[in-house]
Amino acid sequence: MITDAKRMACGNCGHGLFRMFTLGRHGSIDGHLELAAECAQCKSTSIIKPMPSLLQLEFADNAPGRLCEMSPSTGD
Repeated sequence: MITDAKRMACGNCGHGLFRMFTLGRHGSIDGHLELAAECAQCKSTSIIKPMPSLLQLEFADNAPGRLCEMSPSTGD
């Protein structure tokens, strides 16, 4: 469970569940990795562009894994 973090919701419909997608690296092999968060309800999309390109994914407390690029085993 994540503690001391604020939940986010869709700015269009207020729904709180999202699907995450990678949009690839832009510019060069060291270019920025862009992400997209799509609302599971209304399909509104937010693009996440880290600047400068420094984004670290770490294991959270009591988490068996971390977010990675792969096909999910549930949902569609």
